[in-house]
Amino acid sequence: MEMEFPVHGLMPKQETEASNFVKKHATWDGRGIIVAILDTGVDPGAAGLQKTSDGKRKLLDVIDCCGSGDVVLSEPLKVDGEMKVEGLAGYRLRLNRQWNIKDGLVRVGLKRAFELYPKSLIKRLVEDRKKKTEVDHVSYCGKVLEEISEMKRKNSDLSKMNQEEIIRYNDLNTRLDILKELNKEEDVGPLIDVVVFNDGSRWRAAVDISGTGDFTNSKAYADYSLEHEYGTFSKDDCLNYSIKFYDNGNVLSIVTNAGSHGTHVAGIVGAYFEDNLELNGVAPGCQMISLKIGETRLGSMETGTGFSRAIKAIADYECDLVNISYGEAPNVPNKGHIVELLKELSLKKNVVIVSSAGNGGPALSTVGAPGGTSDTIIGVGAYVTPAMMKAEYALVDKINETSYTWSSRGPTADGDVGVSVYAPGAAITSVPTWTLQPNQLMNGTSMSSPNACGCLSLIISGLKHEKINYTPMSIKRAIENTSKAINDEFKVGLIQVEKSFEYLVKTRSFVDSDVDFQIEISETKGRGVYIRNCREANKVNQYTVNVNPVFRNDEDNNKKYQLDVKMAITSSEPWVTVPEYLQINNGGRNFNIIVDARNIKEGLNFCQVEGFDVSSPWRGPLFKVLITVCKPIQPKESNQFSCLFNNLKLKSGDIQRYFIECPLNCSYADIDLKAENVEKTTKFVIHTLQILPETRYSNSEDQFYVNIGPNEVFKKRIIVQPGVVMEATVAPFWSSGLTSEISFNVSFGGLSPNSKFILSQANNFAKFEMSSLNKSIASPSGSFDCYNKTLKPSEYSINVLSERDNLITGKAMNELVLTYKFKVANSCSITPSVPLFNDYLYDSPFNSVVSILFDKNKKYLTFGDIYPKKTKVDPGQYIFKLQLRHESFEFLESFSNLVLNVSFTLSKEVPIECYKSLPDLINKTKFGSATVKPEYPISLFIGTLVEDLNDEVQPGDFLSGSIYLEKKQDARPKPFPVQLYLSCPVKKADKSISMKPSDDKNEFDKLNESLLESKISALSKLSEDQFKEIISNLREKESSSPVFLLALLKRLDNAENRKNEPLKIVNAADKIISSIDASALTEHFGIKKQSFDKEFVKRNAEFNKLKDYLVESLVRKARSQISISVEEVSKTLKELGKWVDVAEHSDALVPFVWVERQNKRYGNAIKAINKCISAVKSKESSDLIPLEKELYELRLEVLEQLGWKALADNERRWNVLRFPKEFMGF
Repeated sequence: MEMEFPVHGLMPKQETEASNFVKKHATWDGRGIIVAILDTGVDPGAAGLQKTSDGKRKLLDVIDCCGSGDVVLSEPLKVDGEMKVEGLAGYRLRLNRQWNIKDGLVRVGLKRAFELYPKSLIKRLVEDRKKKTEVDHVSYCGKVLEEISEMKRKNSDLSKMNQEEIIRYNDLNTRLDILKELNKEEDVGPLIDVVVFNDGSRWRAAVDISGTGDFTNSKAYADYSLEHEYGTFSKDDCLNYSIKFYDNGNVLSIVTNAGSHGTHVAGIVGAYFEDNLELNGVAPGCQMISLKIGETRLGSMETGTGFSRAIKAIADYECDLVNISYGEAPNVPNKGHIVELLKELSLKKNVVIVSSAGNGGPALSTVGAPGGTSDTIIGVGAYVTPAMMKAEYALVDKINETSYTWSSRGPTADGDVGVSVYAPGAAITSVPTWTLQPNQLMNGTSMSSPNACGCLSLIISGLKHEKINYTPMSIKRAIENTSKAINDEFKVGLIQVEKSFEYLVKTRSFVDSDVDFQIEISETKGRGVYIRNCREANKVNQYTVNVNPVFRNDEDNNKKYQLDVKMAITSSEPWVTVPEYLQINNGGRNFNIIVDARNIKEGLNFCQVEGFDVSSPWRGPLFKVLITVCKPIQPKESNQFSCLFNNLKLKSGDIQRYFIECPLNCSYADIDLKAENVEKTTKFVIHTLQILPETRYSNSEDQFYVNIGPNEVFKKRIIVQPGVVMEATVAPFWSSGLTSEISFNVSFGGLSPNSKFILSQANNFAKFEMSSLNKSIASPSGSFDCYNKTLKPSEYSINVLSERDNLITGKAMNELVLTYKFKVANSCSITPSVPLFNDYLYDSPFNSVVSILFDKNKKYLTFGDIYPKKTKVDPGQYIFKLQLRHESFEFLESFSNLVLNVSFTLSKEVPIECYKSLPDLINKTKFGSATVKPEYPISLFIGTLVEDLNDEVQPGDFLSGSIYLEKKQDARPKPFPVQLYLSCPVKKADKSISMKPSDDKNEFDKLNESLLESKISALSKLSEDQFKEIISNLREKESSSPVFLLALLKRLDNAENRKNEPLKIVNAADKIISSIDASALTEHFGIKKQSFDKEFVKRNAEFNKLKDYLVESLVRKARSQISISVEEVSKTLKELGKWVDVAEHSDALVPFVWVERQNKRYGNAIKAINKCISAVKSKESSDLIPLEKELYELRLEVLEQLGWKALADNERRWNVLRFPKEFMGF
């Protein structure tokens, strides 16, 4: 039986006339066109992306615009005669003798591989590596268990083991605990050694991922743009990389992709398969540059930095087209620094920009930035055809072609249509080699955008061949006016290549063909009229429409002068009245329209006001004004708080929209969906959305995909904003098949407060009122789960960035770097944020806002952006660096004192105490519950006397949490945010009276003590002669005091003396030890503390001092005895053990660990080291405790002694990353 696969459906081109166009014009297949792919990066080794249809190189350049691949390089190092040089990981690098190294100088670098790898690849590699290390882990545990079993075999009664055996047995069990903990540690992954040199003509870089430093057979790559070569890290990862240099070789960028998305997008635009032409992308003749804007450190989220650098590269390469399959919901449409840069690129450099509209549908106003909200960009929606369904989705049911349910819809918040055209929104095409597959199915407007971009590549390729001029404006008008009708609510059509090309050919002689007639509504400053509230929808409204011609920036004045168009104005609906004619020239014009929505139907109403050239109406509209009225449902009764919609018959592609004004005093809506007549389980999407001023739609929406069978009911409670219109949309998923009959119900309820819950500790309480939409049961409860500190920067700097960051005008970019320092006392999660920047990306006035969190050793922890990120941290000191970019120095300087908010999770949540009245609050009678009737608010009192919080919570901080006004049941009530500002200490006052030691010394004695303390504190800083002079002038009593003897001991206790003359230190320590009456100390500390006994308090302070002197002397003595014998150290530690727990005491770590290692009790040694590491992270080290770096190195030595190689290797790699010499760059 012969079978033929519908290959043409894998890469849809017939539906858009792209196939026919290329058949008729084989050389207009994108040849001569350069397309910039702004995405996660394109794999230069992916299938179909090696060359064009006419044999040229497909990828002209591969650039990481984010900076995630930047490598910090050393100063130039001289290569020795053996072709070796010292690397940054602690071993020597062996270089390739075939390299031509100019002047024998190289620079070395080090990069953690997982900082370059895509998230999904890291997941695969970690799983693979875990399988290997698990074998080692089982082996290590097995050996320890064998020793434990042997001890049990020899000692059937463990209680009869001698002291030595007990210590050994406990050590073995400690090893097992340590193995369990180490097995949970994060896999650091490979470290990449880097060598950079100049070969006399260009810069080159070589990488080695083996961890051995062996470059003897490594290839050194030049900048990809020069030689178009790339490498692969290893057979395990199969990740291809390329090299990029900046600033005359001072900056090296290792370029990888942050995900498979960008390669797939590039495959749709222009993949070329010489042996299988049906799999070609839409424009196989085009060339591309890969511009990675997806920041690997953010999991592929885009940044302003990435966009800004990408825009410069687009201008440098004189690209014809840009595809942006990226986007975020904006707070404000068509505004922001990045949006303005994209407009400038389009108008100054004649670049056509295509972008995905978003996957936020089916509700209205879900288009994202920049694609759906910026007027110089072609926003593309996603469409699916029968051929795609057949080849890509393997569907059982036959379904009519339609736009995808999830494709974002307009209008924008300022009234623009949002989506310019639709294009096929799925394909099976190339993906990176690290995915271990040649191609993959992906769908989304991320796929429709490159399909449209490929179509435009064909059109512009033909225009260039025919030497026909065009502009982004003329291209956009052509594809909009010739698109195929697809039953879209806003009459947006499917892109058609042949018709668009013919349109451009026929209209090329018109003066206005390259002019964009931009619209602004005077009353709203919007680009259209958008009404979705009861008041505006039930009256007559008049608007002034301003039509402003926009030319390319380099357009000559003569053409501007010649613009003179006589237009006919039409309205597609009778409820919008417009003038008949308008004459317009370069000065622009305005006219009035009247929108009378009083008698139109409830729901979505759409009208287009269009302007046609009366001399050539066949060209279609030269401008459009979108009028959208979403008329809310009018309640039949004033107390009606539910809407029931019965007998809704919906098939695939249908979308049922309802607009409902949420009643005042409501806090939630209950959504019910019931399948009345459904033959099989069917997938539906329920989407609710409210539009709030200057707030991204994603902050006020709920979306549910549900599978529902015959007579089944889906119920969900959602949180709503009272008094704001909500769109409630229900639709069968696009692939659902048969017609379904459903009922859909929306009902409102809940309690709401009269104001925000912002409390002050200074007032002792706060009073609020709770109102109800309908009869409700109030049962308020809540808790504070975080405390927040506001910090000012400890330092700031403003710097001019390098040429890499210049704007396309040549103007330099500046950065403001703010540094904040803070301490974490307990393990918790922290969230640093600057609320001023939260959620603003494309619409931000800054070029970029990013941040990095470091520990006190400069170790990189997390990379941040406009979305505050919660990070788990251990106790210690932390450094937070925030980078703001802008071209204006003065603008940046005005933010140099910017406040940072750091939120810390509380170790234990603090309940919010709620009461019905002030007497109840005083008597601590909790609220319980109460009935709240409509129009009869009740009071809520909240106490603010919080006590016993974490020690680090200070006056000036504030607590944050949530309060619920109703009981938490199956249906979620609305949580209201609550903040409590602290004005005084939060520790509970001590019931007892604290007694300070009495001070009965005379002024002369006090002066002598003060002078002695000054002399002693200076001893360590004095020269030998100065030291002797001080000693000779001391009185006998002073020279024999423990405090003075301890100062002498500290002066003697240095590394040289400990090694060569340890007895000097021992003798000095013994002097102090013998001067202290240990029996008196023992007797004193055996007495229960009497806080009211004045004499006891005085003695206690003195004895505490003596104990401290004794402990420190014993520690220093034990440390010096390491050079003598293990027996002597053990003896001293035994004495020390009478006063402190030696294994827990950080100061005693060095001698304790040394003894344990000598006795092969490695478990005890590592346990002590781990505790000491935790201690030094959260406090400043004394001279008795090794530095944090030394502790980690000590732990590594013990792991190696244990023979735990895999764990030691991971520790060694971590040690390299824990203590970098410099902060990671942005």
